[in-house]
Amino acid sequence: MISFLRGQIIDKTVNYIIIDVHDVGYQVFIGQNFLNELKLATVVELYTYHKLKEDASDLYGFKSLSDLEFFELLLGVSGVG
Repeated sequence: MISFLRGQIIDKTVNYIIIDVHDVGYQVFIGQNFLNELKLATVVELYTYHKLKEDASDLYGFKSLSDLEFFELLLGVSGVG
């Protein structure tokens, strides 16, 4: 499980960033408010939620541990996520 990343942002789109962590590029989906704060070529630290599905492996990034914990709490609510 990938729970934390620290690295340089090498690309940014409307809903995810690509972060270079020791020469490995990770695609991390980010919420719009946090995404707007991030700049290319800067170093960022992210807490991550690694979602494994039958046909995908997605990483979701969060600014703080409390944001990640809130996200996980929402996933536990019936009908959400």
